[in-house]
Amino acid sequence: MSSPAASRTTSNNLLTGVLGNAELALLRLDRASKEEVRRCVLEIQEFAREAATLAKQMLAYAGKGRWSPRSWASATWRGEALRLVQSTVAARATLEQDVDPALPNVRGDRTQLRQVVVNLIMNAVEALGDGRGTVRLSIEARDLESDELSGIWRPQRPPSGEHVVLTVSDSGQG
Repeated sequence: MSSPAASRTTSNNLLTGVLGNAELALLRLDRASKEEVRRCVLEIQEFAREAATLAKQMLAYAGKGRWSPRSWASATWRGEALRLVQSTVAARATLEQDVDPALPNVRGDRTQLRQVVVNLIMNAVEALGDGRGTVRLSIEARDLESDELSGIWRPQRPPSGEHVVLTVSDSGQG
């Protein structure tokens, strides 16, 4: 589960996307093509939808809403997460990706899956300190035995079999 600080960070990232694209649209109104302005407005809509989804997630976490676990293509939630952190990461780090192209679908709440990736990447960027560095995202499918998963998942042990393993590392000092 995400902490209140993590939720604020994600909310701020979403609002930064909304406000930044609104500013870009306004700046480009006079000198840009309709397509450039349209792209900015579509981004504004998407970030606003993300903010609404985050609000629903916070309600669910508080017991006043619902989770929506479904089967998701890994590329969907990974791509959404990377889009949310793209500008922050690019300003401070090189993002390397090692992603198995044949990943199975993952069952879970899409917002939570995306949130996990966003939080891990942002934590890695913060761990770099003041300098630039490298953040590495690795996602692979791996067969795991139940005893390998015992310390990860509570209250019950997940079944043995194929699982998606996500690893984020950084070149920071820690």
